[in-house]
Amino acid sequence: MKALRIALLLILAALSGCATPEPEPQRTLAFPEPSSLPGAGNAGKWHALPRDGGAEYMQIRGSLEDVISFYGFYADTAPNVTSFEEMENVFRSNPSIDTSSLERGQILGVPVLWFSKVDVETGSGHQQLASHYGVNPRRPDGVYTVRTRGAFLYQPGSAPRFITIACSRTSTQGQIGSYYLGLFNLWLTSIIEKSFL
Repeated sequence: MKALRIALLLILAALSGCATPEPEPQRTLAFPEPSSLPGAGNAGKWHALPRDGGAEYMQIRGSLEDVISFYGFYADTAPNVTSFEEMENVFRSNPSIDTSSLERGQILGVPVLWFSKVDVETGSGHQQLASHYGVNPRRPDGVYTVRTRGAFLYQPGSAPRFITIACSRTSTQGQIGSYYLGLFNLWLTSIIEKSFL
């Protein structure tokens, strides 16, 4: 009888080691308002814009000819994507994404997949936005560069998420600039600190 009890205990111990672990609880994800430009008054003010599944903040530098935007949003991952590496493989195999701009990195030990892109926009269609914020609109015949730098992240948990966090600048000069890239890196790092660690 004692040998049978020991055998059962050994079997139970072995089975408990094979049990499927419970997924970790889902961490809260928030995109707080970025820091303002010190001493810039209204020029450093961020305006919150509605965005499905996330948040967007816009800063207007004098007129709509120079606009900085920080945004973050998320989507649930497909059931077959269960890790950062699998998410990265999905992006690298997607023909609609410029994979030459994808670069793997880390922030506070959390893996990120950096991306960059450049688009061109015309000046038409922004009069209502300019009127709402009380700034000068873009020139209708103007051509503006939209430069974006951001990161894709995978947030594990009971409901895994694919997250995009990025900054973009729409302007005639065509660069985001080191100040805003530094501010963006601080914003991204604070989001990772609160939502991943």
